Amino acid sequence: MRILHVNGNAHQAGGTETYLAALLVAQIQRGDDVAFLHTDPQADFPPGVEYVPIGEQEPTKKWIRSFRPDVLHLHDWSLPLELEIKLTRDYPTVCSLHTFSFACASGERYFRDGEVCHRSHGPGCIANFALRGCTHRLDLRSPLARYFEINRRLGPLVRSGASVVFASEFVRSVGLVNGLDPGRCHVVPYFVKRPSEPPAASGSRAVAFVGRVSRSKGVDVLLKALASIRGTWSRLLLVGDGWDRARSGRIAKRLGVEDYVEFAGWLPPAGVADALRRVRLLALPSRWPEPFGIVGIEAMAQARPVVASRIGGIPEWLDHGETGVLVEPGKPAALASGLVSILEDDGHAESVGVEGWRRVSRFSVEKHLDLLDRVYQEAAATL
Repeated sequence: MRILHVNGNAHQAGGTETYLAALLVAQIQRGDDVAFLHTDPQADFPPGVEYVPIGEQEPTKKWIRSFRPDVLHLHDWSLPLELEIKLTRDYPTVCSLHTFSFACASGERYFRDGEVCHRSHGPGCIANFALRGCTHRLDLRSPLARYFEINRRLGPLVRSGASVVFASEFVRSVGLVNGLDPGRCHVVPYFVKRPSEPPAASGSRAVAFVGRVSRSKGVDVLLKALASIRGTWSRLLLVGDGWDRARSGRIAKRLGVEDYVEFAGWLPPAGVADALRRVRLLALPSRWPEPFGIVGIEAMAQARPVVASRIGGIPEWLDHGETGVLVEPGKPAALASGLVSILEDDGHAESVGVEGWRRVSRFSVEKHLDLLDRVYQEAAATL
């Protein structure tokens, strides 16, 4: 199959790109011809892929015609709207919506008080910027610009014939409440490659956090929870970076745990896997409704329990009490209780980790490609 992927970034800038890089490799390894359109000056995705920067519309369309894709796979909104409309009319198209940004001006999908937003995009969103603080920032220029961009793009997305892919039922529900046709909305969960045998328990009482260091990810909640149970853990390994990095350092200092917190920065996938093998568990204390939370299944693949917020797409892959613990989001005491249940019992931690390794097999690359191929075939049949 000849597959043309389109995404703005062509380097591993976050979870979407980590997934996309792995998908490109998997499709190449099974014999597909894969090309990649992007707008990224830092392109460094895996070898074997033809990279083409998106330029002027006519040369871009000419190059696409020469590639002759069997399917055009868009990731979020990476193309100028006029070009996207033209291409979706000319080629079988699949659109993967990895985040909430197609229908949420803040991209966060939760209010100041922690309540998850279930409304559709519309004029009421602007009122909620101020009344309910759903932008989580004082400067409203960026959310307002995004609001008007959604106004331009959501209608064509609803009316187009493209098949739409979501990583979780939760994000699919956002698509449905915004008018997408249920018949062309598909859930294709992310995938992870697990070792053939579950990695041995590390023996440590270290805790890992992997992700963007921001308020929505709940790093401050995690620090407060750990400070309240100081005798049960040995170290916090924070993998990632973000605009809340300096504030998190100040919170750790104020709570008296700064000497036990290591900021490791961003790591490549192999580095993340190694970090997970060196800790007791992964904490995923998100305030925002994670569209999926791919790092959770990465931890399960390394036979590590996950203590995570019961929010967004997380409960779709984390089985409470069996592969980890689900806790109320934004509550340090609830998170602390969940962490203690894993940290204080070595045998329980190991058995939960091994069960996670076993169950994560349902998120294999083979199953992912099979589901995605069905969507590709549907798209080809509808053009």
